[in-house]
Amino acid sequence: MSSLIWFIVVIIVFVGSRIALNMYFDRKRIRNKADRLGYKEVHISWSPFAPGALFDRNERHYRVSYLAENGLPYTRYCKTSIFTGVYWYEEQDM
Repeated sequence: MSSLIWFIVVIIVFVGSRIALNMYFDRKRIRNKADRLGYKEVHISWSPFAPGALFDRNERHYRVSYLAENGLPYTRYCKTSIFTGVYWYEEQDM
């Protein structure tokens, strides 16, 4: 019985650390792309129910709020994965 509990704990730790690492690198990737686009005060939040997120299996979706170069606040959705990079949704896609 003890080995079963140990196995379950190891699986939970493995899955949790994988999720945390994916989110860390996703946010870093999104922030780098936003910096290159000139976005300021970037706030990134995970959005599992973003438009178009339902059938994407290997990509994670995020809601990104920022100030553009003109100082106006905007919100956009993006999806990202280690293989595809960052893909921004256009406003009419939402």
